Amino acid sequence: MLRIPKRLTASREVCRLAILFFFVWGVNVSDAGSTEARFGWEPTFTNEEILAVDVEKKTSDGRVYSWNVSVPENQKYIELLKEDIEKNCPKCKTSRTTNKHGAKSWQIIHPNGIQYKITPDPSVVEIIVRAQTVNTYSKNKDIFQGMVFDGARRVGLKPHVMEGQGHISLFMDVFGDASKEGDEALLFRNFVVDMVNHPELGLGVFENNPLDAPVVAASKEKLKAFKVMLSKYDKTIEGKTIRSFVQNINQVYQSTHKSSLYSATHDQGLRVNSALAEGDSARVELRTFRPQASFDEFLLQTTLIEKRIQYLKTLKKEIPLKIKGTPTVSEAKVLFKKFVAETGLDWNDYKEFVPDEWRSPANGLMSCSKAMNVFTQQDLIFR
Repeated sequence: MLRIPKRLTASREVCRLAILFFFVWGVNVSDAGSTEARFGWEPTFTNEEILAVDVEKKTSDGRVYSWNVSVPENQKYIELLKEDIEKNCPKCKTSRTTNKHGAKSWQIIHPNGIQYKITPDPSVVEIIVRAQTVNTYSKNKDIFQGMVFDGARRVGLKPHVMEGQGHISLFMDVFGDASKEGDEALLFRNFVVDMVNHPELGLGVFENNPLDAPVVAASKEKLKAFKVMLSKYDKTIEGKTIRSFVQNINQVYQSTHKSSLYSATHDQGLRVNSALAEGDSARVELRTFRPQASFDEFLLQTTLIEKRIQYLKTLKKEIPLKIKGTPTVSEAKVLFKKFVAETGLDWNDYKEFVPDEWRSPANGLMSCSKAMNVFTQQDLIFR
């Protein structure tokens, strides 16, 4: 209850305080997406020894990837990395745990509270970092660059061009209540459409993995289904919530899914499976990121996403679906430059993400078959 000091008896003074009270508290309660963005992160590392085992398995079972999550080779390097952390951070707490596959892993807790797991994944050692804001990541560069990236190199691990990923999870509290209509649903809807409008991010800028992280625009059938779904959703008068939009997206994924090796809703460039999870774990997974070569690279990527969301908050109406298919190289370069410019960030910080093969007009964006051919030839190319 707001208590007015007795000496403030003038009606205009009471009115002024009441308005101030409403403004301060009203904005905090109703402003969609007022929470600072939090990002989870899954950088991966590998080497010739780990890859050699999986290369043999690819040959024997005929699959593109090896699905053997935990082998003695990556367990060996998990132990080495854990020992390196204990050596360089005596106050860090390490405890044995398991990952979602039941494979042996290590939980690391630094003295300042930063937490992550060291865990096996097919062909790689994966680090699963608990969600942090960009500001918190930036303040702890010594941990993420020094203990994770430099530590990995000390024990003989490196990021790889194609093996593994650098998945980034964006936690849903930045958008607001998933069950509300209005600003929360509009912001999430615009974020998804914005990602679909910028396929260049997943076709070379940050990644090009058409099997594990395909973008909507790369499939004519999927893009058409998404366009139809979006048109129906936008025409809906009631019930336009984050929850309903997520369900519609998954229906698009399921209705256009063709592969027997990959999950319809999991293996997508923008994965929304966990967007409706309970409590603090609700998130979307941005899978169109190759393993980052450094912590600074990750920081640039998450800063860009955060600034993009801030830009989308300034738009008070539904943005249109503009993309009509896979862009040409010249179109992709223009799209990415615009994507950066609209956030207010410096292009000079992001121009190095433009792939070398785009710098020649004769080269086109990689098709699925071309990208997979490169994948099979690049097993021993490290970043």
